[in-house]
Formats: sequence, C-alpha cells, structure tokens
Amino acid sequence: MSTYLLRCGAVMLLGFMAATPAQADISCSSVTMSPMAFGDVDPQATHTEGVATLSYTCENDGLLTWSAKLCFSIGMPGGGPMDPRKMQDGAANNLNFQLYKDPARTTIWGSQFSGTPTHLIVNITIPGRGVLSTPPVVRTGTATLYGRVLGGQHLSSWLISVCGVC
Repeated sequence: MSTYLLRCGAVMLLGFMAATPAQADISCSSVTMSPMAFGDVDPQATHTEGVATLSYTCENDGLLTWSAKLCFSIGMPGGGPMDPRKMQDGAANNLNFQLYKDPARTTIWGSQFSGTPTHLIVNITIPGRGVLSTPPVVRTGTATLYGRVLGGQHLSSWLISVCGVC
C-alpha cells in the first residue's frame, strides 16, 4: 500500500512540474533616454519640435532562442492628463507639450495603463548562445521619441529667458 501512495505522489509531482511554465533567459537593462532638445522655444509663434532617443540592451543567457515583447510606457505622475502634457515651474506656470511615437506627431506615446493604451511595443528575438561556455548573446536597440511644444501659449518671463526666446 505504501508503494502505491509513493507512486501516486511521484506522478502528481511530475504532473505539477510539467505544468510549471518555462522561464526565458532574456533580461533587459540599460534603458536610457537622451534629453529632448527643443532648442530655442517661442511658444507664442508656431510649434517647436524636438527628438530624443530611447536606448535599450537585452541579452539571452540561455541555450535556446527566445522572443520577447518590450513595452515602454510614458505616463503622467499621479495619472494626470496626457493631452496636453504640462511642464511647470515653481510658480505654477505651465508650458503645454506632447510626446509622440511617430515622426508626423499624430500618435501620442502614452502608457499601457491609460484608458487608451498608446505605449511603444518592440518585439525582439535573441538567439541562444549554443553552448554554455560562450558568452550571452546581446542585442541593443533604439526608438525615437518625438516631442512638440504647442504654439500659442503666453508664458511668464522666467520661462522666456530660460528658453532663450528673443
């Protein structure tokens, strides 16, 4: 009888181990963003545009090829509005701006957690390293963030002098 229970327990353990999901050996780090350079801004005239670059590094430490979906979200602190976004100085003066995923600046780069998800999705596939004695396979990539300071704004003198408007 005890042999029967031992066999049943072993079968249940194997069944549990088979149901455990596989774990990928991909890890991503070194996510950095360059500054958004708008240059001289005259928000009382037309839009002023700038770009920034998001850089990431991922590696596969395993023997098998793995694919992953990277999601880059840019949300507002406290879940505030994203259209338009606002920069604010210490005196509560606002400058309206927006961040986009496309060069035409039509698709807002938002968050996967907002009502209408507009986060950037990057699909990657990284081959395995083949044998354990070789180093992990590393892949790097970039994505461009497009920005726009919205025109027609009336700003205080502190912002005008900081932005270098003539």
